[in-house]
Amino acid sequence: ILLLTFLLTPLTGVFAAHTTKSSVATPTSNQTLVELREYIARVTESQNGTPLTPLELRQSIQEGTRWIKNAQFGKGQFHYEYNPYADTYSKDDNIVRQAGTLYALTEVLRRDDADPYNLTRAVEESLEYFERISKKGTYEGTSFMCVASHGASTRCELGATALVLTAILGFIEHAPGKKSEYGDLMEEYRSFIQEMQKRNGGF
Repeated sequence: ILLLTFLLTPLTGVFAAHTTKSSVATPTSNQTLVELREYIARVTESQNGTPLTPLELRQSIQEGTRWIKNAQFGKGQFHYEYNPYADTYSKDDNIVRQAGTLYALTEVLRRDDADPYNLTRAVEESLEYFERISKKGTYEGTSFMCVASHGASTRCELGATALVLTAILGFIEHAPGKKSEYGDLMEEYRSFIQEMQKRNGGF
């Protein structure tokens, strides 16, 4: 979770957690340089063996979690990339990274049971999104579901399906009562992954 949230944590100042897109101010060149220097210095120090303090780790998780939650839009997916200098969101997308983002949120829930970030609804909306773009099939009498790259695609994405399945497992661990709601979907994803395994053990 620390790796996932750190990768998604906004740069200090530059990628400050936001509540609305319109609230982001365009930084000046001097501000940008200062903020980038601070970020590079912080990363370099940690790579040279100076560990982040527990408070810094907690702040990183808090900022990253808020950023991810605020990046969710419309039908449950997440904005793939934000350009703070132009104040625009990229139109690019990657289904595996969408699934990885969901997984990161369920890991936060699993480790902080009080849900201080109110993530439950965000997770449910993301799961609804993945279920909508999933495809049903049958292989040698076994029914399955798999995550497709988008709604119109007929190609199953193994990595995305595995990440969503792992996210469901984490979500149910956080809220056992959700098993009745997501248990069937979990089993259908599991069936797909099992059927994808090769004789040599790989997939």
